[in-house]
Amino acid sequence: MAAADEGPKGWTGKLFEISVTIAIAAIGWFVSGLTTDIKEGKAEDIKMRAEAAAFREQVARENVRKDEYRQDITDIKRLLESMDRKMDKKADRR
Repeated sequence: MAAADEGPKGWTGKLFEISVTIAIAAIGWFVSGLTTDIKEGKAEDIKMRAEAAAFREQVARENVRKDEYRQDITDIKRLLESMDRKMDKKADRR
C-alpha cells in the first residue's frame, strides 16, 4: 500500500515534475547564455562602429577626393602652360 500513500500522482508524476524542473533549468541556463552573448555582441558592435567612424574621419583628413585631385591637376597644368608661354615670350625677345 505504499503506492496508495503517495497520492494520486504516484512516482510517475514525481518523475515528470523532476523532468520538467530539469528542462526548465536547462532552458533558463541556455537563455542566460544567449543574453550574455547578445550583450557581448552589442559591446563589440559599439566598438566596431566607433573604429569605423574614426577610420572614416582619418581617410577624410589624409586623402583627397578624386574631383578635388582632378581640379588641382587642371589648375597646375594651367599654371605650367602660363609659365611656358611667359618663357617663350622672353625667349622670343632675345
